[in-house]
Amino acid sequence: MGDMILDVFIPFKTPLDSKFDNFIQPEQLFHVDHVFQTAEPYKLGLVVDLTKSKRFYNRREITDSNCKYLKIECKGNEERPTPEQVDLFIKVVNQFLDNNPGEQKVGVHCTHGFNRTGFLIVAYLVEELNYGVEIAVQIFADARPPGIYKSDYLQELFERYGSSEDCPPAPPLPDWCVGTPKFMEGVLRVATLDQDSVEAHEARELADRLCKIGAFVYSDGQLVFADGQSSNSESESSVPPNSDRLEETNKRSKHPLRFRGSQPVSISVRNMESLVNYDYCVSYKADGCRYFLLISGPNKVYLIDRANFVYKPDVLHFPTVSWVKNMQQSGNQIQSTSAFLTCPDGHLFNTLLDGEMVMCHDPSKSEAYMHENAANGTPRFLIYDAVTVNGQPIGRTPFFERYAAIDKQIIWPRNTAGHMGLVDFSAQSFSIRRKPFRPLNQTEELLKPEFAQHLDHITDGLIFQPCGPDEFYILGTCPQTLKWKPPHLNTIDFRCKIVHESKVGEIPGYVGQLYLGGLNVPSARLAHVGPKDKHLDGKIVECSLVPGVGWRVLRIRTDKTEPNYHKSGVGWNPHLELRIPLTTYQKAWGSGVQKLVLCYTWNPQTVVTPGNSMDNVSQKKALFNPIANTAGVRIHSPHKGYKFGRDTSDRQITPKFLTVNGVKSSFQIKENDQRGSLKEWRRSRICRT
Repeated sequence: MGDMILDVFIPFKTPLDSKFDNFIQPEQLFHVDHVFQTAEPYKLGLVVDLTKSKRFYNRREITDSNCKYLKIECKGNEERPTPEQVDLFIKVVNQFLDNNPGEQKVGVHCTHGFNRTGFLIVAYLVEELNYGVEIAVQIFADARPPGIYKSDYLQELFERYGSSEDCPPAPPLPDWCVGTPKFMEGVLRVATLDQDSVEAHEARELADRLCKIGAFVYSDGQLVFADGQSSNSESESSVPPNSDRLEETNKRSKHPLRFRGSQPVSISVRNMESLVNYDYCVSYKADGCRYFLLISGPNKVYLIDRANFVYKPDVLHFPTVSWVKNMQQSGNQIQSTSAFLTCPDGHLFNTLLDGEMVMCHDPSKSEAYMHENAANGTPRFLIYDAVTVNGQPIGRTPFFERYAAIDKQIIWPRNTAGHMGLVDFSAQSFSIRRKPFRPLNQTEELLKPEFAQHLDHITDGLIFQPCGPDEFYILGTCPQTLKWKPPHLNTIDFRCKIVHESKVGEIPGYVGQLYLGGLNVPSARLAHVGPKDKHLDGKIVECSLVPGVGWRVLRIRTDKTEPNYHKSGVGWNPHLELRIPLTTYQKAWGSGVQKLVLCYTWNPQTVVTPGNSMDNVSQKKALFNPIANTAGVRIHSPHKGYKFGRDTSDRQITPKFLTVNGVKSSFQIKENDQRGSLKEWRRSRICRT
């Protein structure tokens, strides 16, 4: 809290109620009762709340203390209080002072208690008490150091009440602000929105609406549309592509929106058989930050992280494929690089993409160098999935259709327009690429040192993406999508609580209790905790299990507000305890998939064997499906009558068989079968190409 200002105002930051306690260090807690305890000698009689949010505390905590409460919703961020808001503030304060002469004081707060609070108090001093704007600004700074620290707020005050030429430079940021971790550290041309602003609310709500339109969820073990309707009922399957708002957002959701992106599960002995039984492709796991990329229209592009924080790139453009093709066909030479921004169908709308931000460096640099200089890299956003594209529910189509749409409707038009001089790449906040996926039989290539040496960003494992015909975009945990990390990088995100324990017969000391989501008892403890680790209290920490030592903290997850759910943590245990080596997985996908030569079936009449020509099969289809290749392909059965198996009478080079509607055909395997306990191949799944 700040000091008393002219025996009238007490400025302070917004208090938070107890539901935020787990996020805040104990010594930094600031509740409503703390406000009244600190201001007790001054007898607070009115609190003016300038924030946009109602979630910080319950106003009844103010009124129950025999104090009046008034809310003036100032947007904050880049918007200063309006003249109408200033007039209302002055009117209310004057009425209160007239009715309570010299007795009770006026408390004023915004989120942090500096800029909006200072602006209105300074305006009151100038308009009502006839102070010069320079003196008024200094009075507030003396009572609430360092005062108003946003230059645009100071500029606005001097333009209203003095001369802009006399506006002083903004003071340095407060100490608490300098040390705060940045969610978008290293990405200079991306702004962090005021999370209580209308723009941030609308971005979150639009992303949530697009998730419902373009994805599926699991409900009682069944896959259903995310909008709550069954897959065979009439449902809204698309939205107008030129509508940047799907519905009015004046009526806010009763519950805070959460990040709804699809989440993989860790590969373990329980689920690794899926790699053999179902269709998968593979990609490396980048050590980046996960975001939804929301394209709401020209100059309305946002990033939403897993904590549901909203960021806005300064410049990021996405022309439509139809507009680019029209420009190619017409041959028009457009001088302006922003012509498509004003064309009705020139820019993407209602598009929600899933991806990760990586920081790129010279590939010749070591991984240690990349880690140490992560904030100094060049940002690049890798798109690996899509929920909606231009209002169409692309997330309800198979993965390969989504993957192709990313290139056709996002990457190709953007790159082509750039080469034509219609999009200025130099002005974009960061580059955009589609993340590469490979056939499952190339998994081993991704693990070779040569692969990592040619990448310009850090990797920390593998992602196995299901790519069958009924593998749609799943909100929340997707048990079919698997992730693998080297044993030394296996981690869990806990909520950490640092407590001081003193038991009879034991040396007192600090203990780091680790909590999983959905549980109110600790699931584990940190191996070593000292007084210097008190800053971990209430934080989401990424931890690894060191054999023979225990859990240790790798980093604080500033991009998350919730730990891993307890079911996710339990699912990790077989992996963490057994420390499954890579050879175990290679045993499943190496000999079971990679080295098998199977026949490739397009329809009941067309069977292509390894020795036959593929002239009668669409080469385009074979190239489009990254699983299919001439060295070793998997069976893709267009009818459920197709199934395949293995003869277990001989474990050497054994004839294998393919059953088509009861007719048994044989094919060969290249090398010895080393699939271990996998007794037979299960029915293959349909693969659309």
